[in-house]
Amino acid sequence: MLSVMLDGGKLFDRFAQGELALGIDVMEPSPDLVMFFGQMGFDFCELSMHGSTIDWGVLANLVRAARLTRMTTVAKIPMYPWVGDHDPSLAKDVHRAINLGVSVVLVSVHGKRDVEECVEVTFDTHRPYVYNLKDRRRDEPEVVREEISNNTMVVPCLECDQALSEIDEILAVPNLKMIQLDLLDLSKLWGFLLDYDSTEMWDKLEPILDRCKRRNIKLLTNLGTTEYAPDWPRVWAKRIKRFYEGGFQAITAGSPTKMLRLSTQCLSEELRNIGTSVGIGDATTIRKKPRAS
Repeated sequence: MLSVMLDGGKLFDRFAQGELALGIDVMEPSPDLVMFFGQMGFDFCELSMHGSTIDWGVLANLVRAARLTRMTTVAKIPMYPWVGDHDPSLAKDVHRAINLGVSVVLVSVHGKRDVEECVEVTFDTHRPYVYNLKDRRRDEPEVVREEISNNTMVVPCLECDQALSEIDEILAVPNLKMIQLDLLDLSKLWGFLLDYDSTEMWDKLEPILDRCKRRNIKLLTNLGTTEYAPDWPRVWAKRIKRFYEGGFQAITAGSPTKMLRLSTQCLSEELRNIGTSVGIGDATTIRKKPRAS
């Protein structure tokens, strides 16, 4: 029987059914937020340790919170692929994340060497909460390897020149199942900053998408930076639909902070419109009209 601490969660279910996996980007050290979005039906949460206050202790608590709703945890470990050409510490951090119960580890890589070292860690059985895994590895090694393979992934993120130049070698790495294309950084690299829907942007993306499709490697991306619009949920849904139809199987749809900002701005504008429509000026100083004597 598959251990609950080895269960990869809903993202793997979606992939098995040939469906879109929808995620949320969490940079806040809040188990409550993770539980909330799991209950709202998201398939995975991208827990970013890059540029946030999430450390290893916080990550462990967020993983536990996500497991309450079988929301897959995707941990983005600290990295900076724009300096140097290889980072030997990445495999160590991948190992630590998997030990804490993370199902998918997201690694921004320099190139093939980083990918080979990190993907190899996938099958490590030093998992403190799966107590019988080492014994089972001795008695039924192939079964254990298949269970791990079906519920754990290391996903290289390609967002720098070197990684893109080595993409064919990266896609040929054994046991690689998915890559991430960070569209914010790629749009900047290709000279189409934030223009995710342009023909030129997709002309650059399509050869990569075709290579992945031929090798049966899945693709993860994020929604990208979005400007404010009163109908922002429709704007997001339209872009997600475009990405999914274009070949991405997993999409991270913004962050709680971004959702809160857009929702608050929308609410603020609606309240100001109410104030203006009844002739009382700024809606932040709405007052009741005096009763007639």
